[in-house]
Amino acid sequence: MDELTMGSQCELNNRPIEVITQEIQFFKGQATMAIIEIGRRLEEAKIRIPHGQWGDWLKNEVQFSERTAQNFMRIAREYPNPQTVAVLGNSMSKALALLTLPSEEREEFLQETHVIDGEEKTVADMSTREMERLVKELEAERKAKGELQLRIDTLEMEAAQATIEDTPSEELLQAEEKQREAEEKVAALQAELEAARRETQPAMEDSVLEQLRKDAEEKAQEKLKKKIQKAEKEAEKAKKEAEEAKKKLQEQEDVVSSKVSQAEKMAEQKEQAIQDLQKKLAMAGDSKIATFKVHFEGVQGQINKMLDCIEELNQEDSEGAGKLKAALKKLCEGVLEELGE
Repeated sequence: MDELTMGSQCELNNRPIEVITQEIQFFKGQATMAIIEIGRRLEEAKIRIPHGQWGDWLKNEVQFSERTAQNFMRIAREYPNPQTVAVLGNSMSKALALLTLPSEEREEFLQETHVIDGEEKTVADMSTREMERLVKELEAERKAKGELQLRIDTLEMEAAQATIEDTPSEELLQAEEKQREAEEKVAALQAELEAARRETQPAMEDSVLEQLRKDAEEKAQEKLKKKIQKAEKEAEKAKKEAEEAKKKLQEQEDVVSSKVSQAEKMAEQKEQAIQDLQKKLAMAGDSKIATFKVHFEGVQGQINKMLDCIEELNQEDSEGAGKLKAALKKLCEGVLEELGE
């Protein structure tokens, strides 16, 4: 018996390394196909098994939990090319972790080398835990970029909506029209008064007729004076309304101009923030930097929201806005003091 064992061991020791390499590659391929083929057949079985019996069939016939079966089927659906699973070292855990990325990014992720704790590694060289951590960091980066881009798009949209044409408002046009009508009415009444004066000035030799003429003239003048005074008041009122409308329009234009300027400035700041974030993300080599990045972006977003609140409050309560600015300034000074600046 010992002689047979020794003989078999000698045969194994004498096998060429090329043969051993080919066999390893063969069985690796078999492992890859096994994962995918099992998933395909589970898909087929699920269609045929009556409703409500799927869990029992898995447990009794193939000894799988429903979660394990779902993982096999998902891998079979998402990886039509078995070579992809082979690159992952035939690891179901790695294959499932990679599904977190969009399908169009997976191939590039597999082909690139990645920095893990300061060391460059391919996907095949990574542990499952390292790969899961790297995928989470990429997802956090994508989310941060998306939020920043959304903020920039929102600011650009607000700036576009705030742009107005340099034309008078409807309210101002109406006020100016009322002023013109009132002035025309005053002019017409003055012409009427002058005409009345001319009509009541014919030569009269009789003193009675002269007195009657004077009385009629005085009454007519008094009546016209009242009309003129009323028209002048209306004209003054219309003038004030026009001036108020102009002032209101100018204030609106100043506010819009300020908002547009602020929006442009904030857009530039956000663009710079994206560039800074991309540089920081490119330099991030471990989970601590990635964690700091997430916290930093959160604080930056909250500060932007506080600044927006202060700006809105300043339109209604400048004193309250000043207090909020002082509080925020004190907070920033405290942070600088902690940093030793």
